[in-house]
Amino acid sequence: MRIERLEINGFGRMRNRIITPGSGLNIIFGANEAGKSTVQRFIRAMLYGIRSPRRMSGLPVAQKRYMPWDGASYGGAITYSLDDGSVYRAERNFNKNTVSIFDANYSDISGTFRLGMDKLPMFADEHLGIDETTFIRTAFIGQMEVRIGSSGSSELAARLANARDTGVEGLSFQRAEAALTNALKSRIGTDRTRTQPLDKLEARLKQLRQDHDRLRQKQEQRQSLKEELAKVKDRLSGLEAQEQYLTKVAELIDTRKKIDAGIKKEASLRETAALLEETDSKLAELTKQENTDEVKTGLSGEISRESGHGAAGAGHGRSSGKVGSPAFSLSAALFCSAIALVSVILYVSSLTSAGWLSLSVPPYIYVFTMIISAVAGAYFLIKRMKLIYSRTEEASVVLPGECNENDRDSGSSANLISTADTSLKTDDNAARVEALTAMKRNALSSASLICGVRMEGIEDVHNTLRDIMAELEELSAGLQQGIEAAGSLKQHGDGYFVEKDLDMVIYDSDISSLESTLKNEMDSVRNEFLKTALREKYCEGMADDDRENTYELQRVEEETVAVNEKIAYLRNKADAIKLAHEVLLEAGAEIRRDFAPSLNSRMSSIIANMTGQRYTDLRGDEGLMLKAAAPEYGEVRNVLLLSGGTADQMYLAMRLAMTDLLTSGSESLPLIMDEVFSQFDDNRTAAALEYLHNEYRDSQIFIFTCKQREVELARRIYGDRMNFVELRHEDS
Repeated sequence: MRIERLEINGFGRMRNRIITPGSGLNIIFGANEAGKSTVQRFIRAMLYGIRSPRRMSGLPVAQKRYMPWDGASYGGAITYSLDDGSVYRAERNFNKNTVSIFDANYSDISGTFRLGMDKLPMFADEHLGIDETTFIRTAFIGQMEVRIGSSGSSELAARLANARDTGVEGLSFQRAEAALTNALKSRIGTDRTRTQPLDKLEARLKQLRQDHDRLRQKQEQRQSLKEELAKVKDRLSGLEAQEQYLTKVAELIDTRKKIDAGIKKEASLRETAALLEETDSKLAELTKQENTDEVKTGLSGEISRESGHGAAGAGHGRSSGKVGSPAFSLSAALFCSAIALVSVILYVSSLTSAGWLSLSVPPYIYVFTMIISAVAGAYFLIKRMKLIYSRTEEASVVLPGECNENDRDSGSSANLISTADTSLKTDDNAARVEALTAMKRNALSSASLICGVRMEGIEDVHNTLRDIMAELEELSAGLQQGIEAAGSLKQHGDGYFVEKDLDMVIYDSDISSLESTLKNEMDSVRNEFLKTALREKYCEGMADDDRENTYELQRVEEETVAVNEKIAYLRNKADAIKLAHEVLLEAGAEIRRDFAPSLNSRMSSIIANMTGQRYTDLRGDEGLMLKAAAPEYGEVRNVLLLSGGTADQMYLAMRLAMTDLLTSGSESLPLIMDEVFSQFDDNRTAAALEYLHNEYRDSQIFIFTCKQREVELARRIYGDRMNFVELRHEDS
């Protein structure tokens, strides 16, 4: 094959450039970034296209790499001739991803070629007899790509085996190996695959086993849940009974509160009754003392006249409303009465179960305050009466039966009456009657507020007292019956009201403490009841799902059997493919071993000529990993351990040898090399050019370089048979 003409419409940085190569050596010269590698890549793209598995915005990523940035036409044409003299023209439009092939008469013969994976004609594969991969591993050497890696060596080794095979299109061995590998990978699966049939089946089998274990475990759990359900129902019954028991206890505590309130009312009414009886008695005595009061009144007037003029101003000052005056004593008495009335109201509110005044003060404080206020009010009332008769006291007239300080401070009703009576033994019987009547009225008002019943006399007090005592007897009897009834409901377990003796708890404990303990225990029972009820529903739901679980378990077991059968079939098939692959590899290795002497001999001959007989023995193993006998070391070494220039020489020798073997008896290939001598010194470059001139005299050669020395060496060796093409930055 020989390239006759290159027409670059737009490719990378090149625009509207025509290159007409010669039949021998073609030097493509230019500075860095002048477009040398672009021209080389254009030749490859025109023959084999631009293939890339990834796409971006409609075009493969590789195609976008060389797309003109200024919107110029992306493509061109190549004209080439084959060894038989036939001429062809191929045109490509990379924007549209199209190709057209014409013969010497410009007849479109695109439809005569088989299509590749990109749906385009594979004309270069058929005309050159090699695919793109082999082409770039042999005659096509990119910049800094003279060396071949392990994967490239393996591909060449497989291609070398095909050279001896008589299969279809000279690629039967490589295709058979690829077909077996792909079949194993895509139709069955390997240890590295994750989405192939065997992988999916094994993943499904794993899932089925997990489902089976889960369903079997659920089945066992359901049996346990059935047993638990019975215990849960028993627990619910126990909690219901415990709640009933605590409800009964709450009723008993409420009865106890009513009894306590009744006892307080009874004590208050008894004290009020005693006070009223004593008050009535004193009022009766006052009616018998009218004569004595007249005497006292006359005596008081006599003393007042004797005190005369000196005491008049002072007496007038004492009645002026200051502290110690009769007006102040009356105000203080009224104030104390108001405090006593408020205390009575608060005391009555504290006796109710939910008082309208929520004050956390013990009830006895209200009783104490009420009594003290009443005594203080009586004290100030008595003091007012005494001040009225202060003139009598100043005259040193001491009335019999005068009360002392201790009697005034007494809290009992008897002492209160005695104090009032003694202090009011003056000439003013009306004042004494007024004081006792006010005391009686206050006592009845307090009793009415405490009991919630209007009382206008001592008879009303006695009647109310009898009603309260009767109610207390009824409540006490009911409380005892309630305790006995609750005892029959008493449950086993923990809890204050369960563990303690209920009789002692109800009668002896503080009410507020009982209510707080009952609330906490009731809340605990209700919370436990709620959790237990939820557990009951869960257990019932799981138990009802048992039939569906059994059906699902049966289905999983049946599918597991089917999946195991499919896995066994695929594994047997995989074993057969692996065996066929191994046999094919062994056959290929044997063919390569047959070719090895010819390849090694050809590589040794080439390296000997290019190194001036310094290296004469270059060989490749079954994977075409190059090794040479290094005279300076006296041993065989991997060529990659030698100097960079020497290694490049040996890989160039391998490429040339492979090109010779693969094209022997078929279409010749042009040698296309970009900066292949970059690590060569002048002597190595001259030796390589001399070898190419002598051995490839009839072959078309392209050398892309930026070094003037290589141009001068080539011109000296090739003379007029060298075609020189210079690229400049302005051409791109």
